[in-house]
Amino acid sequence: GNFSGGSVTHTAGDGNDWWQVDLEAVRDIKNIRVWNRTNACCTQRLSNFYVFVSDTPFTSDDPATTAGQASTWNTFISGTIDGPSVTVSPYRTGRYIRVQATTNNPMSLAEVEVIGCAIPEEICGNGTDDDNNGLIDCEDQACPCSTCPDEDGDGMLTVCRRTSNTDSGTTQNVSVADWATTEGPFDYCGPCADYITISDGDWNSNSTWKNGNKPGLSTSGDIRVEHNVDVTTGNVTVNSGTLTIDGVILDLVGDQFDLTLKNDATVNIKNGATVLVGDDLKMNSSAANVVVSGNSTLEARKRVAHNQGTLTFNNSTFIAGQALGIGRDPTLPYEKAIHVKNSAEIISVNSTLYIHNTLLMDGGTLDLDNSCAIFGVHWDNRNGTMNVDNSKIEVVGNFINESGTNTNFNNSYLYLSDASPYNDGNILGSGNVNGQLNALYVPSGYADIENWNASILNACVSETSGNDIPGTNDCQVDYIAEFGEVACFDVEPMTGQMVNLLNLKAIHAKGSTTPQIADFDIPAGNNRQLIVVGFFERNHCDNCPSGKNYNGLGDNYANGSNATGEAGQTLNFRVAGATTKIKANKTNDSFGNYHSARNMFFNPKNNWENELEDYHKAIYSNELYFTIYNESEIDDLLGGANSGQVAIDFQNLNNGSHNADDAILQVFLFENVAQTENGVALTGKKDEGHDFFPVDHIYQIDNLQDGYEANELTDGILAIGYSPINNDFT
Repeated sequence: GNFSGGSVTHTAGDGNDWWQVDLEAVRDIKNIRVWNRTNACCTQRLSNFYVFVSDTPFTSDDPATTAGQASTWNTFISGTIDGPSVTVSPYRTGRYIRVQATTNNPMSLAEVEVIGCAIPEEICGNGTDDDNNGLIDCEDQACPCSTCPDEDGDGMLTVCRRTSNTDSGTTQNVSVADWATTEGPFDYCGPCADYITISDGDWNSNSTWKNGNKPGLSTSGDIRVEHNVDVTTGNVTVNSGTLTIDGVILDLVGDQFDLTLKNDATVNIKNGATVLVGDDLKMNSSAANVVVSGNSTLEARKRVAHNQGTLTFNNSTFIAGQALGIGRDPTLPYEKAIHVKNSAEIISVNSTLYIHNTLLMDGGTLDLDNSCAIFGVHWDNRNGTMNVDNSKIEVVGNFINESGTNTNFNNSYLYLSDASPYNDGNILGSGNVNGQLNALYVPSGYADIENWNASILNACVSETSGNDIPGTNDCQVDYIAEFGEVACFDVEPMTGQMVNLLNLKAIHAKGSTTPQIADFDIPAGNNRQLIVVGFFERNHCDNCPSGKNYNGLGDNYANGSNATGEAGQTLNFRVAGATTKIKANKTNDSFGNYHSARNMFFNPKNNWENELEDYHKAIYSNELYFTIYNESEIDDLLGGANSGQVAIDFQNLNNGSHNADDAILQVFLFENVAQTENGVALTGKKDEGHDFFPVDHIYQIDNLQDGYEANELTDGILAIGYSPINNDFT
């Protein structure tokens, strides 16, 4: 370690100086001993340094980057080493060794010793990673384990012994231990197949199959596909036996051919195989099974009619409905990718599911374990059971759990992306939802979850039915990071700030008075919008039915306009603050109405269809008017201040002429609202229904006036309704 002996390094001290060695082969490394310079002046020359070990070359001179390099071992020695040397123990393989300082001082090394060892071998069946490579028992290639499952646990297997890939083989019973050590490259699990491929080709070609012995399109027996095979002439029906696709592609070409399983039929897709079903996958027996494993893929380009049986995915991929058009009505056959009935099961373990349309559960069970799934339209659970463990789910449409159903979460994540063209992304239904969600992210939809029994660690729900989230509604959480690195979908950030109600006030005026608000508070906010609504009771009844007394319904509130004819009449709102702004009500010009909306009640015994043309003959009517003030107008009203108070009433509005006349003035203040006319849906289309029964009327979103439908993720609807039912006016 004496510098004068000529065996000690001395670097220039440019910063992050390093020394490294290439062992020229990957070695088993137990210890690395680093010797320091021993001159009393300069022992600090080796301090605050890393020791790196890698099987592959280092790709950076930056120690922080090298520490993060994949499959690189490192340890950091803080300060000056105590004594002439320090020993670290990687106990791993490595070819490249680097010692690297993290200071700007020169670095001195006297010697670096790399000491090898014999890394223990993997011992099969003890549940331990004996050779420290992260693989246990049969996961480790060094461990001679059986490739066939011992289903009944008796230590014996039924296998097919073959000498070549064209050999039909012989069926034998062997012990698990014997099979683990003697399995040949052409042997396989299970009895020898009745039909086996010998070359790529068409299902219906004799040359594709051993001895020209080809199965029919409707077949029984055991079929083994070891070559790429196309089906070009019709549907494939497996009536019984096992169809095995091992490491190759079976393609039911086009978009017309089904794959159907009946009776005790099994389809086994394994070892990276792919099965492409051009049309529908149909499972019609409780004993039918499809098993997809070993990084394999099953794709049903259209639908899965899962009436009975079991679909199992293990370390694999499932795709359904990609050839279907996107539709939102799962009652239509072409608008559901998977229809599960009866006692059918879908089991997914460590797998990825891409469902390009709706999953409709009319029965059966869906089990997701450590899986990732996208449902391209709805998750519609009508009569089934869903178990979601350690999994991540994206639902593009609505997440629906109807009454009587069960959905159980455990350590899972749910994202309603609303990425369909239908402005869905809602949580609906009163079914039982239990367990734990780590994250619930509903950035643009509605969530009716007040009856959920599930605990939610982090939730962001843009709109709810009151304080009904079983947890905290916090949209400031980074949900992209919360969902983490997801293989099958991306979590998108919120596209904008959600509309937020800042203030709401209503005044009810009865009799010979008009409603007015003298002190409406306007808090600070961004992109605010003030919506002012006036609602007035009116009575016409020029021709009331004989013997009927409609006294007390009131007379007329006169409109505040001198325009000729009712079609030109408007109502003028007045908002006064630092300035005064008078605005006329918004009208539905496409229908020629002077008001914004109205309700009319006619005598059903009269000729009401004709009376509709003359609304003065209505027994009773009420009318709604509204207008809006955007951020720039609010800024003027406040005189440039961030917040303040305004007074709101009407210009030239006559009082009601009867003590029973009623009127309501209601004011809403929102923030984060689009500042254009397109940010407001003026009115709905008129409803042609006339049933004359007191019912709850629901205004459908598709009845909105043309051109004003919601068309952005952050769009919302404010619905205002008033009713004089039960002698009140609310």
